[in-house]
Amino acid sequence: MSDKVVKDQTRWTLGCGLELKAVAGNKWGLSQWHLDGFELHPEASADFLMTLELFRDERTDYRFNLSSQQPKLFVVLDILQSLEEPNLVAISASQSLAGQYMDGDYLVLSADMPVAIQAWMERLLAVMASFLRSVVRSVKERGVQVASEFLNRWSRRKLNPEAEEAEPVEEPLQEVLTEQTASEDEPLEQTVADDIEDEERYKDLSVAELLTTTAAASVKKAALRKLFLSGEFSAVDNLNDYDHDYASVGKLGARWPKNSEIG
Repeated sequence: MSDKVVKDQTRWTLGCGLELKAVAGNKWGLSQWHLDGFELHPEASADFLMTLELFRDERTDYRFNLSSQQPKLFVVLDILQSLEEPNLVAISASQSLAGQYMDGDYLVLSADMPVAIQAWMERLLAVMASFLRSVVRSVKERGVQVASEFLNRWSRRKLNPEAEEAEPVEEPLQEVLTEQTASEDEPLEQTVADDIEDEERYKDLSVAELLTTTAAASVKKAALRKLFLSGEFSAVDNLNDYDHDYASVGKLGARWPKNSEIG
């Protein structure tokens, strides 16, 4: 039971109108607890106090409950030890949460949700929805910013290819360490001689063919950089490199009905 009456944006202490009633038509004189309703402003010394707390991850259950013809609040009792002194386990507006207790040794009771509680929950759900929309909006804006930065870098490279050589190229740490270790183990003169020999050996090959050979990594990097900085890649055409490739797509619509005729 709650020992403090609280009411804020996500919590509201309620008095549960529990009453032990005899089961009608039972010859053994059995009794059962019934939930008659809720007291919105109970005293701190009142019996059967429970604090209703709302959680963001249960907002779908709350919306389903409020959309029903008669919203309910659920109270879970533990009467295994004593029927006369029940132990109040939980109170919730989530039917899914209440259903988890029905398979155990618990008694789940329900009563109509007061209108004041419904209005309080609607206000909190509106705040949650506004927060989620702001999160989605910030994620979208961040995505646009990242895309804009990428296009700006690409535009600068096309407008000024020489600037690409001045920009440091970030390489994975493991690759850098591997290259440094290899360069330390191999003399500088031998490395330069091997690169010159590879250039002479593969100078007649295209870049695609060169990448499939066993040429040194420095030779492959130099070939790729030369290809990237060539006139084909540095031409300024408003970042649209596919005009020529898709220029004939418009003609496809005119030819399609004629070519697709059946017999």
